Amino acid sequence: MAADRQLLKGLPKVKTALTWVPWTHRRLARRSGYGAGITSPGWYGHLFEVPDRPVERWLTKAARLLREEDHAVSSAHVIEAVRLAEGLAAIRGRPLAGLAELDDAVRAVMADGSDVPAALIRDRLVVGEVLGQVPEDAPAVPLQRDLARCQRTLRLKPEAAERELELDLRKETDAGRSGLLHRLRLLGVPWGEPARSRGSTGTFRETWRLRWEPELSVRVAEAGVWGTTVLTAATAKAASDAAEATVLAEVTALAERCLLAGLPDALPVVMRALADRAALDADVGHLAQALPALVRAVRYGDVRGTDAGALRAVALGLAGRIFVGLPRPARAWTPTARRSCAATSTPPTGPSDSSGRSRRRPGHRTGRPPSRPPRPCGSAGRRSSGRSPNGTPPPACSAGGPPGCCWTTDGCPATARSG
Repeated sequence: MAADRQLLKGLPKVKTALTWVPWTHRRLARRSGYGAGITSPGWYGHLFEVPDRPVERWLTKAARLLREEDHAVSSAHVIEAVRLAEGLAAIRGRPLAGLAELDDAVRAVMADGSDVPAALIRDRLVVGEVLGQVPEDAPAVPLQRDLARCQRTLRLKPEAAERELELDLRKETDAGRSGLLHRLRLLGVPWGEPARSRGSTGTFRETWRLRWEPELSVRVAEAGVWGTTVLTAATAKAASDAAEATVLAEVTALAERCLLAGLPDALPVVMRALADRAALDADVGHLAQALPALVRAVRYGDVRGTDAGALRAVALGLAGRIFVGLPRPARAWTPTARRSCAATSTPPTGPSDSSGRSRRRPGHRTGRPPSRPPRPCGSAGRRSSGRSPNGTPPPACSAGGPPGCCWTTDGCPATARSG
């Protein structure tokens, strides 16, 4: 105590507050780091919650789990497993069958001696994927309370088990869920990870993999320095990231994330930083790396109902500077930047239909390179044999394509020209 007092002597006093963090069964069962040393929290939770007949109820849970995993387990297996567990307890001189007897009964009767179903039961039941609860009146930072309110409003409950969530951005609730998940990612709280959709490829759909870990509660508490609500905290964090970004590509990626997260107040700050970085950066390679994220935000901003007009102006400016700065051989011309420049140069498409896709003219492909080498075009833009009217070969294309034909940035054939 004397050493502690000497260490703290002279330090300023600061008011602190304590809070509780929901823990998981898997964390309780850890043997390293912080852990309670409980190797079977799921089993103890079962004993605490069931009103009676714990052996029969536990083996019924095991049978239900194995059936969900396509194992052939019937009610007869449950009856025989109960008899075997009780017989083992009697032989071992125990008043009631415990977890050891139940494991032996499951392996012998339900798993046919195999360790695979037994390992599944241990992972899902003996340990379990249960997330604890904290009383609502427990002390918590304001950001944590606002996050809990958003989770209740959007019916998005945090769970320890990983699950997939399909969102339709045309629906108000799903759009709100998407915005919340994107804002949390911006704050460094990766509750959800974007995944590839297995169904429709429309831009109005999103797929997320959700899994809540206890350390995310700690990250929420740390993110409380940016604001008292998820919206204000994400806005402040985006503005700070824009001011600290040193690479143009980081600012354009941040602008895309602001659109996805629905942060209208942060977008002007990011746009000013984007304009400043773009004006001072003369490296064509940096401009080409920064363009794809900006173009994605421009093309798909209408799906979320956001105004991407300012982003479109900046994207067109970047595309123009890239065209001017690139040498004719275009050695550093990456396919991604080429498609992005093509997308910025195409005329605006028609309004979106009910599926979230824009209505285009038949056969018009925007922002995509040709699937096969272009065929020669005549002086009037028509298909020809590759010769000009006077019989001489047509001039070479300035974009680096084959002689006789150029491809404009929107992917449509144009007349041959030089220079």
